[in-house]
This record gives sequence, C-alpha cells and structure tokens, in this order.
Amino acid sequence: MRYSLSVILFFCTSAICAQYNGDTFASAKAKGSASIYYVYSNAPGFVTMQKDGSFTGVCVDIMKQFELFVKEKHNVTLKIDPVANHYSNYPEFLKVVKESRGGVFGLNTTTITEKRKGIYEISPPFITNVSMLVSNAAAPALGSLQELPSKFENMIALTVRNSSNESSLLAWKKKYYPAMKIEYVNTNSEVVQRVASEPNKFTNIDFIYYFEALRDGKSIVRHAAGDDTNEKFGIIMPKGSDWAPVMAEFFRSGFMESAECKKILATHLGQSAMKFFESLK
Repeated sequence: MRYSLSVILFFCTSAICAQYNGDTFASAKAKGSASIYYVYSNAPGFVTMQKDGSFTGVCVDIMKQFELFVKEKHNVTLKIDPVANHYSNYPEFLKVVKESRGGVFGLNTTTITEKRKGIYEISPPFITNVSMLVSNAAAPALGSLQELPSKFENMIALTVRNSSNESSLLAWKKKYYPAMKIEYVNTNSEVVQRVASEPNKFTNIDFIYYFEALRDGKSIVRHAAGDDTNEKFGIIMPKGSDWAPVMAEFFRSGFMESAECKKILATHLGQSAMKFFESLK
C-alpha cells in the first residue's frame, strides 16, 4: 500500500505534537475513501503488539469488521495509517485521542463513563467488564469491602491515573477506608507485576489482567467482594467526530449478536475468561 509524502510528513509532525487528523466521514462519503488513524494502548486480549510491530486482539478484529461494514454499507474504503500509533502510558493515550480530530479511533479497554461521554465520542459497548479487587496471594482473605481497614491496614493500593480502576479505589477509600494509601504507576501491566511481587500491595483491575496473571502463574488472589459488573468497554473517538453515528450503526447492525463477534471474543479472551462470564449469568 502506497502513501503520499504529505501523509508521511504529517505522521512525523503529529507524533511530535501528539495528535492526529483523520478524514471526516462527510469527506469520506464525498470521495469514496478515508485516511484514518487507530491509536493503541496495550491491553491483554484486546490490543497486543506482536513481534513484527502489528497488533492483534478483540479491538483490532472489531475494527476490521467495521472496515468491511463501511465499505459494504457506505461504499467507503478506509485507509489505515501504516505506522502503529502506540502509547504504553494510558493517560497519554487518552490525551492523544482527546486532542485529535476526525477519523481517529482509540483502541483499549476504555470504560464508558458519564465523564468520558463529555470528553469523547464513544461507541456502544462491545463487552461488559468485571473489575476486581486483586491482592498479593499473601494478603488475608477479604469477606467484604467493610473489612478493608482492618485486614488491609498495612497495605498500599496501586493504580493508573485517570482510569476507572482509580475511580473505584477512590470510591472505596471514601466509603470504607479513608486512610487508604494509593500509589500511581503508568500501566496496568506494571500494577499487576508489582502486586504479584510485593506482599503489601493490592489493586482494582479489569478481568483480563487478572486472567493473564493467572495464566502466567503470578502470585495474586481475587477477592470476590470487590467484583463490579457494572462497567462496559467502548471505542473512543475525538469529541464531535462524525464517525460516531457510523460506529453506532455498525454495532447495532447485528454484529454484536453475530457468530463472528462471538468467535472474536473466544479467540482472544480464552476459554477461562469465557467460562467466567458464563458463570455470572
């Protein structure tokens, strides 16, 4: 696939100023094609970088289906930026999507919240998240969140700023454990690594990180008292993007109920996670 010098130069300058300008849907309809950008932040099973620099996961495959939908329904060919716009720092990922314009899509396990609806355009949900209270395996068992001050008295919570996990911890701190100490790191992978290696650490984490840690044999334990099944993940776009109605149309076209969607989830999340979701029904 060939790209013009202007596109290549734009990518270089946009990387410096940390924003991207993709084509609008209106312009795409007029010319029958659109140059768009996917902005990535790693999330196991949802967006994962491979050795060759490409990405795989639930979000990636959903966007491939979206590309087919836009071609078939609107006769628009999507040209994806050839360079992976990858951010390991989740707050930076959010900032980049916020500051971008037009056809830009943020791929990660981004929880849909009322606050974010005021900052981004967000797709309909593509999966229900289960956020969990996870600690080092050496921590005492927690029967209820009311036990946080007594059983986790000498423990420190870890989280990533501006994440829904931080919001959960702050809510627990306010309601159950005002003296809770919270430390911040840049990624959820670092959160899990430190919780597994440091006996006095705990966190609120999305289900996929928990199952990845179990798969890798990490020394962690889930406390079911902290499970929250009220969160849903969506794909974010810059506020005002005219791609949002097209994305909503795609999600409501029957894709979410399709065999292809179920196959995508099973392929990337694994049988353990799928059985866990079945157990919640």
